[in-house]
Amino acid sequence: MGWNVSILHIAAPGPDAGGSLILGADRRTDPAGDDDAWARAVDGGTVVASGDILDPHAVERFAAHTGVPVTSVMIGSTGGAYGIEVYRDGALVRRVGETDDGFSDQVGPPLAEESLPAVLAEKHSEDRYFALFAAVAGITDLSFLADAEFARVITPELTFGPEGLD
Repeated sequence: MGWNVSILHIAAPGPDAGGSLILGADRRTDPAGDDDAWARAVDGGTVVASGDILDPHAVERFAAHTGVPVTSVMIGSTGGAYGIEVYRDGALVRRVGETDDGFSDQVGPPLAEESLPAVLAEKHSEDRYFALFAAVAGITDLSFLADAEFARVITPELTFGPEGLD
């Protein structure tokens, strides 16, 4: 399909993740089509989505600050790169990343969700990472990514600024 999207699930209620996010008045129904971060309430918490890569340092700081379960996935299927990070109690417990050219990186012990039939049955990396993210985050349906209203996240800044990876 060609998705390029980063998604963060925060196990805190409401579109503002229990007060952890400050939202603007702007609304959008296609967060993957924009490089800003966009939030909405979903199963078991709040999702932040962006067409840009979420800054891993900002996600790590956010997870440590909130102390609630945080799961981050990056689907870069047009460039062939995929990754997921899982934080619990503010600490990274699992990171899995891969590229279509064979690079693979893993930190932490495998999660039980990695062995679920719904995850293993997916033939394409893009679909497998979407399925793994949904399973770990407890989201039953990801269709909201294309047809639900999101609010712009004003703070904290979770996407890269113009300076990139610095």
